[in-house]
Amino acid sequence: MDPQSNPPVTPGEAPEAPESPVPSPTPPAPVPEPTPTPQPTFSPEITPPPNNQAFSSAQPKNKKGLKVLVGVAAALVVLGGGGASAYYGVVLPNKPENVLKSALKNSLDQESVTAKFALEGKSGDSPAYKVEGTSRSNRTDKAAGLEAKVTVTGISVSAEARYVGSSAFVKVSDLSNVTDIIGSYSPEVATFAETLNGKIADKWFEIDSTLIKEANANCLLDSNLKLEKGDYDVLDKLYKKNAFVTIKSNAKEDVNGSATTKFELTLDPKKGNAFANGVGDMPIIKKLQECDKEAFKDNGKVDQEIKDQIDATDPVPLTLWVDKKTKRIVKLASQTTEKDNKEKVSGKGEVSFDYAKVTVDKPAGAKPITSLISELTPLFQGGLGSGQDLTL
Repeated sequence: MDPQSNPPVTPGEAPEAPESPVPSPTPPAPVPEPTPTPQPTFSPEITPPPNNQAFSSAQPKNKKGLKVLVGVAAALVVLGGGGASAYYGVVLPNKPENVLKSALKNSLDQESVTAKFALEGKSGDSPAYKVEGTSRSNRTDKAAGLEAKVTVTGISVSAEARYVGSSAFVKVSDLSNVTDIIGSYSPEVATFAETLNGKIADKWFEIDSTLIKEANANCLLDSNLKLEKGDYDVLDKLYKKNAFVTIKSNAKEDVNGSATTKFELTLDPKKGNAFANGVGDMPIIKKLQECDKEAFKDNGKVDQEIKDQIDATDPVPLTLWVDKKTKRIVKLASQTTEKDNKEKVSGKGEVSFDYAKVTVDKPAGAKPITSLISELTPLFQGGLGSGQDLTL
């Protein structure tokens, strides 16, 4: 008998019985394959889930003082669950926590990155400070550059460093404004500082590969620092145990003409510290440990005193922007005010990212650092006639 002659059977319903007996046995009508259940469609607009198990839903307490540098540094590991982003990106691409995880992984996987940063703050009676600059790196070329300016009570010092072609290059700006201040306290030391400034101000010096190898730094500088699946697996496992990010809100916002999603977050320092203490299990960290066992002897863990200070700190605010098209982090910022804490700490920081290809060139006219050391040795030993040995 043709199966199609039977009445269709809807999943979950029994077929109707025939009105009269059939002379010969009739094969039962085949039950149609169940209709696949449509998969839920996720809105492109990201909204925080009401009961998010991956991130704590607890509201932050009143914030105690924490220098903005801590908040900005914490952002680099804020979304450590990136190891699962490949799965999340396919199954649940628009859940807020998965958008953040994928954005972190996408950002870390870039071969080139340029970061422009600006930090400023003040703590109690200490002088106000400001740090601003730009860092650039190209992982394929094993090249990097950093330009920074530090300002304290109106006095600024600038410096620049580059690593390219297995050599490092450094340059310091004119320090005349610093030597003037030194002179008001100690004329003898000021004379030395002026002589030193004349020899190094705005001049490039090269630390060649031979010196870098003697310092056992070449292994670290030339290592491939790209995170692999094993690294992300460790981060994912760590974050599941120490979910230290709370998503407070998210909204649309343009950054430099590009559509982004702006996330308002809080970071739990105690859980973040527990997370950071486990990164030593990442394959890339173990690889770096082979380069310099002394530098990594603590396996990334902080000492007890610092741990206690971090654990006693209330949640840290952080704002982060994710480009909707590229799914990469393009900006992050943090701010705290004196009214937020008893220690009278205030500060703010902002970092913006660009992922266009970076080129780092060797500076022209750089002098070997060994020649500078030779010139300075008599000055340090003699103290410039002050009777004081300034040898470091």
